[in-house]
Amino acid sequence: MNKELDNIKKWISRSDLKENIMRDMILRVDFNILDEITRFITNHKEYLLSKFGNDYNKSSESEIKVEFKPDLLELQKSLSLPIKELESSIVHSFKRTDDFGNEITLLLTDYYISLNVKCIKYQGISSYVKEFSEIMAIFLEFMKPVNLKRFGLRKIGYDVYYSFEDIIKEFEGKEFGISLQEEFETKNEKMTQLLKTKDNMYNINYTKIIEDGKVLDPKTKEIKPAYRVILDIDGYFNFEKLKWNKRQDIDETIINLNEYLFKLFIKAVTKEFLYKNKND
Repeated sequence: MNKELDNIKKWISRSDLKENIMRDMILRVDFNILDEITRFITNHKEYLLSKFGNDYNKSSESEIKVEFKPDLLELQKSLSLPIKELESSIVHSFKRTDDFGNEITLLLTDYYISLNVKCIKYQGISSYVKEFSEIMAIFLEFMKPVNLKRFGLRKIGYDVYYSFEDIIKEFEGKEFGISLQEEFETKNEKMTQLLKTKDNMYNINYTKIIEDGKVLDPKTKEIKPAYRVILDIDGYFNFEKLKWNKRQDIDETIINLNEYLFKLFIKAVTKEFLYKNKND
C-alpha cells in the first residue's frame, strides 16, 4: 500500500475517484450574433423541453436568480458592449434534476449560453460536456454566422473542517500557506494565481480560500468553530487559436481544458485524500 500511496498522484485519473468535493460546475460560451436567441429557442423549443422538461422561465439579466451567473463586467470586456445593454437582456432558463439529484440549468441569452450544474452527487464531467456540445453544435449551425469570443469551464469544490490538523490531512498545506509550525494561525485567506498553460492555449484562475466561522456538528448537534476550504478553478480560452468548426472540436477543447483543471486539483489535495477516495 505504501508504494501505491507514494505514487498515487502520478497514476490516478478522474475515473479512479469514487468521492469528490465538487459543488458547482459552469460551462459558458460568450458570443456576438446578428440575430436574436429567441429565434433559436422558438425553432428548437421541443428539443429543449425534451432535454429539460417544462421548467422554463425568462427574466432580465439583473433579475435572474442563479448562483454563479456571469460577471457582467467580465462579459462587457469580452463582448465590448454597454453594461446597461447586458443588464436589460433577457435570459431564458431551462432547468431539471438528474437521477443523482444534481440540478442542471441551461441559460440562453443574446450574448452567452451557460450550462450550470449544482452538484449533489457529481458523476464526472463527460455527460455534461456531451450535452453542452450537442446544444452548441445545433446553435452554431442554426444561428450562423456566430462570432465566438470566450469559453470558460469553472469548477468549485469545498468541504468543512474543524481544525487545521484536519485540513492538512486532505489539502497540501503549502498550497494554502498553512504551516502548523507557525506562530500565527490563518483565519480567512484567499489566494489566486493567474496561470497559462505552456502551449499558450488555456488560461486558468486558480483560487484557494479558507473561511472561518461556526457550523452545527451533525454528530454532536453542537455549534462548533469550523473552516470551509474552497477550491475554485476557472479555466478559459479565447477563440483566437482554438476554433469550433465541428462538434468534435467542442468536445476536445473542453476535455483538454478539464484535464488541466484536474491536474491543479491533484496538486492541491494530499496523497492520503486521493487514496481514501479512490475506487476499491
